Amino acid sequence: MKATLKSDSGEMGYPEILDISLYFKLNDDNQLVLKYEATSDLDTIINLAPHSYFNLGGTENILDHRLQIHAHQITEIDADCIPTGHFLNIENTDLDFNLPKCIGEDIQSTMNQMQICKGTITTMSYLKIVVLISQ
Repeated sequence: MKATLKSDSGEMGYPEILDISLYFKLNDDNQLVLKYEATSDLDTIINLAPHSYFNLGGTENILDHRLQIHAHQITEIDADCIPTGHFLNIENTDLDFNLPKCIGEDIQSTMNQMQICKGTITTMSYLKIVVLISQ
């Protein structure tokens, strides 16, 4: 499946025109593969990140879904959920998903980063994708 977006000059505060394509593919190993393509009329830096959420059980929420994320750090955020540029080690903490566990297992964590985001952490450092696009 292919999804496209044309972002006009000035949209979301960016001065350039962006043409973005996102391809979704289910491969032979039943893995969902995402591929990004983007072109711009000016040199620009762009950070494309998926914010897709899937409820695979058809239940009211996903707290009983088992999840594994191969990440050892997260991007630290301030009280306004803005990244500070620093990384925090999450090994052996409530945010450690290196071994599969249920999403809801530590959702009530008292860790500062979890309290700031009220249980949602979306800045796993391994997910960060920064691409320099040239004309």
